[in-house]
Amino acid sequence: MDADKKDNIIGYVDFDSGMSSTGDIPIKVPFGSLTLVHTGQYVKISQASNGISFLARISKGPFFETEAVSKDSAFARVAILQASNPKIMAPDYHGTCVAKVMGSLNENLQVGGTHLRPRPQSAVRSLTSDEIEKILGLGGGDIYLGIGRAYEDVRITLPSNSMAGLPRNVGIFGTIGSGKTNTSQVLIEEASTKNWTVVVLDVEGEYVDMDKPSVQKLPFEKFDMEPAGMKNFQVYHPSNAEPSRADSVKFGVPFGSIPPYIYSEILELTEAQQRRFEEAYSDLLRNSARQKQRKQKKPNEFDTIVDGSTETVAGITLEDMIDRVHGRLQQAAGVDASSWSTLHSKLRRLRREDIFDQGKMINFEEDILKHNTAHVIDFSTTVDDQINNLVIFHLLEGIFKRKRKDKAGKLPKVLVVIEEAHSFVSREKAARMRETLLKLKEISRRGRKRWMGMCFVSQFPAHLPAEIYDLCNTIIAHQIRGGKHLDAIKDSTGGVDPQVWDEVPNLGEGECLLVSSIFKNRPLFCKIRPCSSKRRFVEGQGVDDEMEDAKEGSK
Repeated sequence: MDADKKDNIIGYVDFDSGMSSTGDIPIKVPFGSLTLVHTGQYVKISQASNGISFLARISKGPFFETEAVSKDSAFARVAILQASNPKIMAPDYHGTCVAKVMGSLNENLQVGGTHLRPRPQSAVRSLTSDEIEKILGLGGGDIYLGIGRAYEDVRITLPSNSMAGLPRNVGIFGTIGSGKTNTSQVLIEEASTKNWTVVVLDVEGEYVDMDKPSVQKLPFEKFDMEPAGMKNFQVYHPSNAEPSRADSVKFGVPFGSIPPYIYSEILELTEAQQRRFEEAYSDLLRNSARQKQRKQKKPNEFDTIVDGSTETVAGITLEDMIDRVHGRLQQAAGVDASSWSTLHSKLRRLRREDIFDQGKMINFEEDILKHNTAHVIDFSTTVDDQINNLVIFHLLEGIFKRKRKDKAGKLPKVLVVIEEAHSFVSREKAARMRETLLKLKEISRRGRKRWMGMCFVSQFPAHLPAEIYDLCNTIIAHQIRGGKHLDAIKDSTGGVDPQVWDEVPNLGEGECLLVSSIFKNRPLFCKIRPCSSKRRFVEGQGVDDEMEDAKEGSK
């Protein structure tokens, strides 16, 4: 056994049973090695006969079998039933487990495909932390996420300068208390100091204090870090919301920055109301003074809006639309009057929100798109999801247009974090929000070539349209217990052993399953580091107290 320990041998490949499958390898583990084996462990299986090696992951076990006697013998039964009696000896036993072959493994620790299976008596060796890092491609990243769940001396990182990382979008999912918000906060902290600008769409107001250090009692030293607030941090709130802190910047939205078809979808206009909306909008285009001053007119002016090629179309305001719709209502009769009247009411509801064409408008280049900055858009005191979604669309489209025009690459890389993403676009509304989903696809697919990525965060993965998962190249799954929510993520990450997902419902707080092409789509269980900045609502201080502190600090 001493030679086995020296060679890191923890067991040997067993003979197959009638129930064996091609990818599953049965392993026998001697008693002395049982403490060295655990589920999720990566191992190297070597065949002495031909020198072939395999990379495998223990997917089941260890289980424990008696050796000289049957487990149903009187000796074994008494040993279990009277285990507290020191005079009762236990029979000798060993371990068994099942490993899933992931490919062949050469002497340079490079993984390739294989059609072979390791033979019985092949040695099963544990891998060192350095070997794990090299095999899975863990080294070299500068975005520090945490450590391996079973390999605590292995740092889990993402590369900030790789197109395969953040630009290809991230999905963070998990139940309440699983650690998903901490993970998104860690990602914000890291990216905003690696030449990215991070924009957080915060529906709960949890991120508005990230410029302050965390006061939670967490094992920071375990992760070689200490609490610290973020620098270059700013909070904004829509003009229809109350500020969560005294220095929050209020902003409005230009009505003309959002195309008519997006208004139609998000406001859930009927087909008749949508036609009326488009008619009124076209009237304003034709009569606009700015439109007359344009040097070259488009043959179809409405296409200018539909293809989203202008940011604020002809300077059209909400008041312009309300006046135009009211004028058409005065001339209408019968069914037409009914649709014009309903549209008029919905537009007036928009006006009551005091968000469109009100106050300061965000200047994306000067306010948002700055290197190494973080910006939280605080929606926590708003109550209308439709208005929030219109604001979110305005922000996404505004940032994307700037990045698309930035041919010289002077603007920073951009990560947009969408908290509670299911409230923006849901599976239930997917059929009615076709254009919004198409715009998300366009931003995600064309944006990654321009260093713009999105991070979708949700506790209800099953409520998100399947298209969202297709956009995410990196999935971070915390504890998820609901079957339909877990199935939604499983269906989007092909190639991952189904048995791996069985471990997700039992993950502890802060633990997650990480699947990414950066790690060659091999499943990786991690312990995410604690966020160093403050998160509101978990620090033991209420909203009223937070506001009082902010007011005192501004005096």
